[in-house]
Amino acid sequence: MTQIQRRYQAVLEQAAAAGEPMLQRVMLDVRRSLAEEAMHSTNTLLRDQLHLSRKLLEAKTATLSSRFPSLLRSNFKKKRGVDSQFGALTLQDLHHSQLGHMHPSQVQERIELTRVLQTCLLVTEVALCELGNCLDALLNHAQTKPERHPLRPQVFVMALQELLVHEAVPSAVRLTWVKHLPAAFAETLRVLYVSMAQNLLAQGIKPLVPQSSDDSQGGISQALVLQKSSKNLTLDRLRALLAGDMAAFSNKPEDRPDTNFACTVPAPLEVLQALQQEGASNLRVAPQAVSDVTLKETSAMVVRKTLLENCTDGNQSLRLEVVVLMVDNLVHDTRLLEPVRRVIGNFEPALLRLVLVDARFFSDLNHPARKLLSELTQRGLAFGAVDAADFNAFLMSLYRFVLPLAKQPIESAEPFKLALHKLLAFWQTSENDAVKSSPMASAVQALQEAEARNLLAEKMVAGMDQLPQLQMVPASVAEFLCGPWAQVMAFAELKDSAQSDDPGQYKELVNALLWSAQPDLTRANVTKLTKLVPRLLSKLREGLTLIDYPSVKTSAFFDVLMKVHQQAFKPQSSAQPVALPSGGLAASLLGNQSHWVAPTEAKASGFMDWTDETNSVATQSQPGKAAAEPLAPMLEPTVGIWIELLVKGLWQRTQLTWISPQRTMYLFTSVQGQTQSMSRRSLEKMLASGSLRVLSEQSMVDAALDAVVQKAILNSLDIRL
Repeated sequence: MTQIQRRYQAVLEQAAAAGEPMLQRVMLDVRRSLAEEAMHSTNTLLRDQLHLSRKLLEAKTATLSSRFPSLLRSNFKKKRGVDSQFGALTLQDLHHSQLGHMHPSQVQERIELTRVLQTCLLVTEVALCELGNCLDALLNHAQTKPERHPLRPQVFVMALQELLVHEAVPSAVRLTWVKHLPAAFAETLRVLYVSMAQNLLAQGIKPLVPQSSDDSQGGISQALVLQKSSKNLTLDRLRALLAGDMAAFSNKPEDRPDTNFACTVPAPLEVLQALQQEGASNLRVAPQAVSDVTLKETSAMVVRKTLLENCTDGNQSLRLEVVVLMVDNLVHDTRLLEPVRRVIGNFEPALLRLVLVDARFFSDLNHPARKLLSELTQRGLAFGAVDAADFNAFLMSLYRFVLPLAKQPIESAEPFKLALHKLLAFWQTSENDAVKSSPMASAVQALQEAEARNLLAEKMVAGMDQLPQLQMVPASVAEFLCGPWAQVMAFAELKDSAQSDDPGQYKELVNALLWSAQPDLTRANVTKLTKLVPRLLSKLREGLTLIDYPSVKTSAFFDVLMKVHQQAFKPQSSAQPVALPSGGLAASLLGNQSHWVAPTEAKASGFMDWTDETNSVATQSQPGKAAAEPLAPMLEPTVGIWIELLVKGLWQRTQLTWISPQRTMYLFTSVQGQTQSMSRRSLEKMLASGSLRVLSEQSMVDAALDAVVQKAILNSLDIRL
C-alpha cells in the first residue's frame, strides 16, 4: 500500500470512527425533539406514544451508536454508488418486486429517509464540495463530483437505514424516530465534513479548484427540483396498486389523470403488480375511438399525448405514465446503440395500448410483451458499435418483427406473443447462432474438467505439504511437485475408471523425486541415482504429456533437475546451491492464476490469463484511474450479465453464459458465438484495474421499472425549494 493509499484509508477510518459520537449527538437531539412534540401535543394517545418512543430510543442509543462505525466502514469499502438519473438523491435497494409486499409504515419510512438525505444534501452542499476538493487533491485525481466520494451523504444515510432496519424495533416506532432526524443528522454531518476538511488542510493538502462554478455550485440543489413532476406517481399509490388495493383509484376529482408530468425524465417501474387482481371487464377500458385515432398517427409522442388526454381515471393514467417513464428510461440509456433506442421509442404506442387492456404487463414477468422488450434490450447490449458484426441483421429483425406492433390495434397480449416467437426463432436459426452451441459445449466441458482437476490437485498439495522432505529440496523442485505434478496426479485419478490407489504410479514418483533432489542423500548412493534418473525422467515426461504441459517449461525444469543431480558427483565442499535459470519456472505452471487451465483447455474455452502486460495496457487506457482507489470486486456475478473486456486495446462486449459449480471459472460468449473464459481471480483483478466493466447486472427492463420507484419517492416528498 502506497503512502497516498494509507493517508486516504486514514481519512475513511477517521470518518467511520466519528460515526459513534456523531450518532450519539443526533439521537440526543431526536429525544429532545420527541419530548418537545409530546409537550405541545393535545392528543393523549399521541403524547403517550411519543414518550414511549423517546424512552425506547434512549435505551437503544448506545447500541445503535456503537454499531454505526462498522456499517460505515462496510459502506465505504463497497463504495455504494449512484449511477441513476437521480444522482445523489438515489437511496437504491428498493426494487419494484419488493414494493407490493411492504407495509404502509415501511413505505412511509423510506420516504422519510429520503427526506433525511434531501436535507443533508442541502445543508452540507458547501462543506461537501470543500471536502471533495481536498480528497481529490490527496488522490491526485482530476476534479470529480462530490457525490462520487465514499463520504457523500448518501452513504451515511444508507448506513443509517441499514442500522435501523436490523434493530428489533417496530417499524411504526422507527418511523417516529426518522421523522425527527433530518435537521439533527444533516447539521452533525456538516460539522464532520468541515472538521475533516480542516484536518486535511492542516496536513498541507491544497484543495483542487473546481474547473467551473457551474460544476461545483447548484448541482445538488438543481437535482432536488426533480420531484413533484406528477401527482399520479407517488410511492403510496404504487404500493396500493402492487398490494391490490384498487380503492386508491376512485374516479374522484383528485384522481383525474395528470397528463402534464415530465415524461422526458427517465424513471420507470413495474409499479402495477396489483392490477392483476382486476377483472377482465375493468381492464378493457380504452375507447375504440381513441385507438382508431392513434393508429393513424406516425409519431409516438402524439400517440402518447392522445391516450393520456383520453384517460378516464387515475388508474388508467398511472398505467400509461409508468410505460412512458419506462420507455424514456430505456431510450436515454446509452448502453444501447442509438438505432436500438430509436426502435424502442417507436415501439412505445404498442405498449401504451396494451396496458390499457392488459395490466398483467406490470405484474407477470413472463408476460409476452414484457419478455419481448427484455429480449430485444438484453440482446441489444451485445453490440458496442453500429459497424459491429451482425448488428445490421439484429436491427433488421426488430424492424421486421417488433415495430409493426406499433401500428396494430391491440386487444390482448397475443400479437406480442406471436412477435416474440418469430423473433426468437429468427435469432436461433441465424447463421451465427447456429454455430454457437458447439464451441459453447466444448468450452464448458473443458472448464469443468479444469475445475475438477484443480480442486483435486489442491487436496493433493495439502497432503504433500505435510512431507518433511519437501522442505529439504530446492524451491524449484518443491514448486514443481505442488504445481504441475499435482495436476498430473489429479488428472490420472479423475481419468482412472478402475479407481486404483495410484493410477499410473505417479504418486509413487513423488518420493523418488524428493530423494533424488537431495544431494546430501544421493552422494551416499550414486549408483542408485544413476539407475533412477532414466526411469525418473521418462515417467516425468509421460505424466507431463498427459496434461499437455508446455514443452518449454518441461525442458526448463529438466535443466534444473539435472543440475541438482550433478551435485551428487561433486564433493560436498565444492557443491553450490542450484539457482533457477532466467526464464524458467519463476511463475510455475500455475502462473498468476489460482486455477490452471491446460493449453488445450485454454484453446477450447478462449481462456484469458491475467498478466502484467494486460494490467499495463488497462492502466494506460484509463490514465484518470488512480491505483490508490481500486474498484470493489464483483463478488457474485450471475449468468446473463453483459460486460466489456479490454482486449489488445479494444473494448469487446460479451455475456456471462456459464459459471463453474465451484464458481472458480467463468465463461463469456459474444453474440457471434466466440468464447472467452477466466478464473475468478483474474475476473476480480481485471474489474479492479478497469479492464473489465459490467454493463448490466439485471434485466434492463427491470432496472427501468426500478427507477420509477425512486421517482415515486421524490414525488412523495413535500419539501419545497
